[in-house]
Amino acid sequence: LIRAFWVREFGGDWSRQMDYPPKRWFDEPLTKGALKGEHLRRDKYDELLQVYYDKRGWDDRGIPTKATMER
Repeated sequence: LIRAFWVREFGGDWSRQMDYPPKRWFDEPLTKGALKGEHLRRDKYDELLQVYYDKRGWDDRGIPTKATMER
């Protein structure tokens, strides 16, 4: 229900980009910790984001489908 509210407020401007972390997370490697030197891979992030959308009953833009809203 919260997602439907945000989609309503943003209207036609809603896109899956709203669910992306900051650009630097994809571009800049981590500087410390067990994953030092690694960074997010955009292709993998997109893949997992789509899995999340599917599990939630949302379309490719992250908008709840009519069937999801009627549950």
